[in-house]
Amino acid sequence: MIQYWELLKQLEEWKQHLKCAKEMLDIQGQKGNYDYDEYMLGLYNGMEYIISLFETREPNYISGKDIKFINNKTQQKEFIEYMNKTIEELECDDVDDEEIKGYLIQRIDTFKEILAKYKEITGI
Repeated sequence: MIQYWELLKQLEEWKQHLKCAKEMLDIQGQKGNYDYDEYMLGLYNGMEYIISLFETREPNYISGKDIKFINNKTQQKEFIEYMNKTIEELECDDVDDEEIKGYLIQRIDTFKEILAKYKEITGI
């Protein structure tokens, strides 16, 4: 049979673990964390759900419908700018060698296809 003191010790350990988990949830709930991307929002809501179970309360989820995620939009814009700049630089290259010119045209077309597909996938 478990002794009273052992149960008390376990209870104190659980309290410490719960306190640590709540501190982690607080950090995850700060701007720049939960609103970084969909994964980080899901991580916050999952953590909130688990802690609410231990505290026997209803979870307070953060809805993603009004959040403008930091990561996706910034990275998408940077990638599109990079691809446009690369295409522009390649189009400015003036080459006399026909073989190299053909290779350059293929490369430009490939970059344009990649950029078009990326815009299609991201809806930009």
